[in-house]
Amino acid sequence: MTIDDAETVYGEALKELTMVIGGMGLATGETDFAVTLQKSDPDNRDVGEYVIYLKEGYADENPNYAITVNEGKYTIVPRPITVHLLDQAADWNKDGIYTVDQKAYDVIKGNVVSGDNLGIVISSEIGKQKRKYPITAVSTNRNYAVTFNDDATFEVRKFRADFDATFEVRKFRADIEVPSLTLEFIYSGEAFSIAATLNSGAEIVYTWEFGGTIYHDNAFVEVGRYVVTLSAGETEDYYAPENVTVNLTIKRETLVTEESGIEIVVDSEGGFNPEVELEVEKMDQNDKDLNEVISGNETIVRAFNITTSDESSDETTTITVRVPEALKDLETVKVLVKQDGVYSVRMLNVDNGYVTIESAESVSAFAFVKEEASVNYLMIILIGGAALIIIVSTVMFMLKKRG
Repeated sequence: MTIDDAETVYGEALKELTMVIGGMGLATGETDFAVTLQKSDPDNRDVGEYVIYLKEGYADENPNYAITVNEGKYTIVPRPITVHLLDQAADWNKDGIYTVDQKAYDVIKGNVVSGDNLGIVISSEIGKQKRKYPITAVSTNRNYAVTFNDDATFEVRKFRADFDATFEVRKFRADIEVPSLTLEFIYSGEAFSIAATLNSGAEIVYTWEFGGTIYHDNAFVEVGRYVVTLSAGETEDYYAPENVTVNLTIKRETLVTEESGIEIVVDSEGGFNPEVELEVEKMDQNDKDLNEVISGNETIVRAFNITTSDESSDETTTITVRVPEALKDLETVKVLVKQDGVYSVRMLNVDNGYVTIESAESVSAFAFVKEEASVNYLMIILIGGAALIIIVSTVMFMLKKRG
């Protein structure tokens, strides 16, 4: 048995462990060994080479086989990252002591695993001359293969001859962090907010327009689409951050209409985009397609076509409808439901004057059906005929008796 080698990049999910069965193979009728492959130090996800072996007990579980195992190798390789070192500068001072900013860099390619730190150490051998000195850097996190640019410099600049020059303190970069640049909520009647943070400690200013009015608070209540700009000023230690734009949408929880003499509520787990509207059209009770579905002693009480203005929205889960007056006292009602172009019959319970159509995806029409009391015309004819015979016989008897 030979266990296959495997390789993944640090931070990615481990691959499935596999093996190849050699030798004389499995006995006829058997399809698998009772064995489990395992990576050495299974909880360790750091860069390195690990042995892939059979978990203990495999020989006891396979007594009919003499198993020879060629162990495999699992290699976790460093995660590639590209970092751009930024230029730095300071005015010359007689002590020749300068501080190199350890945060003066940008990650321009690749991404850091959540919770990790690259451990970047930035240095420059700064002399006493007023010129530019090369900046170098290393990463102390062996789980990453970090590539740095080689053109960053630390410039020692000239200052006034009277030594009254002040040392220029380089400010840190400020960044506004948001969970996502696109946020969606479903209307609940309560205000939603953007969970933004700013490392400089300055106050974040929110700017957005709604209904022709400009607002600056971090509270969004009404259904609609919002384009929100987040900004902040500079502080003593930090530059002003770049503005961040967040597109925030508050969806409708339900679609409601009381048009055409009926109340309808369409509910969706995913909500409805602000521009989506519910359109209801009353159908002719003599509609051919409807009457082909019902029997002779049934009639259509009310029927409606139902659509939304956004045909791409297909997340409907339930439709709640107020029962027509003629059927409101019944415990259950028969409803014809047109779904994916086909009518089906559903018996629905009446709850406080309403019925609910479950699993209502792609429903485009529905109709309430009333079942009339059935009439046994043959029995009426027989009873009528018997009564007529009795009447005629009685009249003839009376006439004969008189004669």
